[in-house]
Amino acid sequence: MKREPDRKTVSQSRKILTSAILGIFAMFAVSGAAYAQGGVGPKILLDPNAPGAEKQISVKGGSESQVSTSVAKDGVTVNIKAGPEMWPSVVLKQAGGSPWDLSLYGHVEAKITNTGAKKISVSMRVDNEGEHKTQPWNCESKKIEPGQTKTIRVYFGYSYGFQKSFALKPEKVSQILFYTDKTDSDLAFRIENIMGAGWVGEKVGVDPDRVAKKPVNGVILDAGTQIKFPGQTVVNNGAKASAGPGGKLLQIDFAGGKDESVTFIPADGLWNLNEQMEVKVKIKNIGQAPVTPSVKLESDSGPSDLITASSAIAPGAEAEIIVPFAPRVPWKGQQDPAQEDTKKKGSWGPQPGTGTLFRSNMTSGISIASDKTEGAKTLLVTSIAADLPSVNLPEWLGKKPPVEGDWVQTLNEDFDGDSVDLHRWTLFSANWWDKRMHFSKDQAIVKDGKLTIRLEK
Repeated sequence: MKREPDRKTVSQSRKILTSAILGIFAMFAVSGAAYAQGGVGPKILLDPNAPGAEKQISVKGGSESQVSTSVAKDGVTVNIKAGPEMWPSVVLKQAGGSPWDLSLYGHVEAKITNTGAKKISVSMRVDNEGEHKTQPWNCESKKIEPGQTKTIRVYFGYSYGFQKSFALKPEKVSQILFYTDKTDSDLAFRIENIMGAGWVGEKVGVDPDRVAKKPVNGVILDAGTQIKFPGQTVVNNGAKASAGPGGKLLQIDFAGGKDESVTFIPADGLWNLNEQMEVKVKIKNIGQAPVTPSVKLESDSGPSDLITASSAIAPGAEAEIIVPFAPRVPWKGQQDPAQEDTKKKGSWGPQPGTGTLFRSNMTSGISIASDKTEGAKTLLVTSIAADLPSVNLPEWLGKKPPVEGDWVQTLNEDFDGDSVDLHRWTLFSANWWDKRMHFSKDQAIVKDGKLTIRLEK
């Protein structure tokens, strides 16, 4: 007589078989992912808890009077004093001094935290052996607000915004430099998690800190916004930022000191406001003293004008401050007669007191500053929204002159000479996007009442 297995035994067997199959699939999935990424885990280049870790860190020659370092469990602390050094730097080398072999990886990365009171620009440079002036290195930079943490990644063969650069040999990485620009203020930052990572042939992506997203309907902050504290706020000179009553909105507390401000920044990346022309900020005074706050917009290139409330906001009252993207004084280019000397080149920048460097498509923050009066003040930011106001266009717009109206001639250029008027035109500038092309006044040719601009290999 044939005996049937009981149902409980069959059920248990099926569960065991299913778990085994799932385990095999998981193993292959993890294995496949590992091999797709080079098959190895990250290589730690500095373990701050290892004996002798401090010997891997040194101060670059010429920076000794300004730069000091200390190695602790949470990483390397770097303090930089104000001074004349152009690139105050610290150097990381492998224990023993021999080059690292990072041939199994695609990039080097490190986490940087600004532990000082000033905004800093930190660069990380990955070197091969050789004279630095011949550029045997790759480099990337990050601007970091006080208290903010960012990760710098240097992909092998790329520099400055992941652009094609020196073909670095990852199997011969001689050292890694961390440095700032010349500074007239004391700076401080912490370096953590320095490692070789990624895999050979990995796709070089877009820097996540430079991805600009468009806020839905232009709304940057309202009662439904979930703010990350302290990650989305940068405080200066004693100001404080926190969630408002009920855990909603943005509350700002000023102690009454000098130059206090709070900057509200994106949770990640930047804001792209290129479909708007202004930002409206609604502020309620929930403190006990009147306050006249100011607002400006920040971008990766520079800020907008600072706009101050038209009058003091009384306790319990609310006001709206509108910050236009257009500057108060229109941008006016440099007029530099010294361009006649090719060693003294002109500038892209505006003349002093004209224009701003604000770029709406790369908006990095909204800064709210206190007034100069003493005493504590408390504000609640109830709304921040980018807006496209309606405009009444003049009837003459788009018509070819002459048209009716009270006109003043601002430019009259007939190119009636044999050279460019360097008091009127700028021929020289820095070339930030291409290291192979250069501007030259010899390629601007004035002849027969025409200006010809020539490109020559």
